[in-house]
Amino acid sequence: MRIIALVLGFQSYKLFPIDISYLLWLVGGTNQISAFES
Repeated sequence: MRIIALVLGFQSYKLFPIDISYLLWLVGGTNQISAFES
């Protein structure tokens, strides 16, 4: 799950501005990790 979040975040970094992509990566990554942990 975390790998998918990292890949999506990396792609978003190339497609969108750094601020937006970073926020999306943070939110998505946190949600994926939380779901994976629990």
